[in-house]
Amino acid sequence: MFDTGRTILRPYKESDLSHLVDLANDDPEVQSTLMFSGYPNLRYESMREFAQATSKEHFMGLAWDKETGDFVGYIKLRTSSARNRSGEVAIALKREWRGKGLGTEILQWMTAYAFKVMGLHRVVLTVAETNSAGIAVYKKM
Repeated sequence: MFDTGRTILRPYKESDLSHLVDLANDDPEVQSTLMFSGYPNLRYESMREFAQATSKEHFMGLAWDKETGDFVGYIKLRTSSARNRSGEVAIALKREWRGKGLGTEILQWMTAYAFKVMGLHRVVLTVAETNSAGIAVYKKM
């Protein structure tokens, strides 16, 4: 487990599946970020396959509020080029946790982890131009 300040990040577990499905099905912005078809009825099996593959191949952390223990969202970091020591990050927060600085906090922790622990030289992300909240967070970085 990792402490970002106001959240705890921990690796994905099978028991987290319902949180990820709800996160994707409750918000079209998250659905498009995860690049799943089938919104608004993402199936558990599709998410299970995604989560299992992602957690095996990449760092996939689920964020939990330290005060309440509530699920906040998820972040993943994948090594996109081991040779060039670069990675790609993606983050999705539940709507009620946005605008509180948690996205910035979690991304700052993740980029520090990527550079200091994983030894990456570059971390990139891709964002939809319609994701104004995400763009605002990323510009702070």
